[in-house]
Amino acid sequence: MFFYFFVSLVLLFVLSMDVLASGNIAAVCGPAGKRLVHVFKPDGTSQKSLTGKGYYLSPSFSPDGKKIIFTSLKKGRTEIYTVNSGGGGLKQITRNGRTNLTPVFSLDGRTIVFASSLGGTTDLYQMEIKGKEATPLMKDFPIDLSPQFSPDGKKIVFASERGGGLHLFWGDMTKRIWSQLTTNGFQNDQPDWSPDGSRILYASREKNGGFDIYVVDINDRRANRLTSMPGDEESPTWSPDGTSIAFAGSKGIYVISASGSSPTLVSNTEGCIQPDWGPSE
Repeated sequence: MFFYFFVSLVLLFVLSMDVLASGNIAAVCGPAGKRLVHVFKPDGTSQKSLTGKGYYLSPSFSPDGKKIIFTSLKKGRTEIYTVNSGGGGLKQITRNGRTNLTPVFSLDGRTIVFASSLGGTTDLYQMEIKGKEATPLMKDFPIDLSPQFSPDGKKIVFASERGGGLHLFWGDMTKRIWSQLTTNGFQNDQPDWSPDGSRILYASREKNGGFDIYVVDINDRRANRLTSMPGDEESPTWSPDGTSIAFAGSKGIYVISASGSSPTLVSNTEGCIQPDWGPSE
C-alpha cells in the first residue's frame, strides 16, 4: 500500500516538473537603468543574457519561440529590436526616433504591433517585421499601449485611457471597433490572452493600492483576483499550455497554477521584471 502511495507521489512530482519545464521565459533583469534581456527555463535554470550593455524593456517571444522582440533605450531614444532566443542575431526594427514601446509579433510572425508616439500621442501601430513604414491602428486618444493578439490572431486586447483611468479594451483587427473589457480597479495593464482564447490575464490596482494579478473571462467579463502577495505583482503571462502563469513579484519571477495557487519563486536575479512565457524553439 505504502509503495503505491509513494509511486503516485513520485509520478505527480515528475508530471508537475514536466509542466513547469515546458517552454522558456524571457525577462529583463538587472539594477534599475541597466536591465538586460534574459531567457531561462520555467524552473529558473539555464538563465543567460541575450543583450549587451544598455537598458531594455518588454521582451516578447515570436509565435515559434525562435525570436524575442523588445524595446531598447539608448541615448534618449526607444527603438524596437529583435534577437534570437538562443542568442545572437540582434536586429534593429524601428528607426523613427520616437518613443516605441510594448512590441508583439502577429500570429504569422510577419508583422508587429506596438505603442508609439509617432503621431504625437501614444497610440498603437502595426508594421512589417522587415522594417517598412508603420501604420496606425488607432489615433487621437491619450494613451494606448500593451497590445496582445488573440490565439487566432484576429483580435487584440490593449490598455487605454479612453474610458477614464487605464482599462483594457479589445476588438477585431479588421473592423477596428474597440470595446471596454475591464471595469474593476483604477489602473489595468499588461494583458495576456490565454492559449485557448477564453480568458485574459492582467495586472490591476486601486488608486492608492498595489498591483495584483487578475483574470477576466471574455464571455461574461467577470474578473477574479489570482494574487494577493506583499508588494506588487505585475506582467502576468500564460504558459504555452495554459496550465501555469508567470509574473513579476517583489523578489523576482514567480510561477503559479492557472487557478492562482502554489506560488513558486523561479528566478531571484536582481531586478527581474516583465516576464513573457514562450514556446521552446
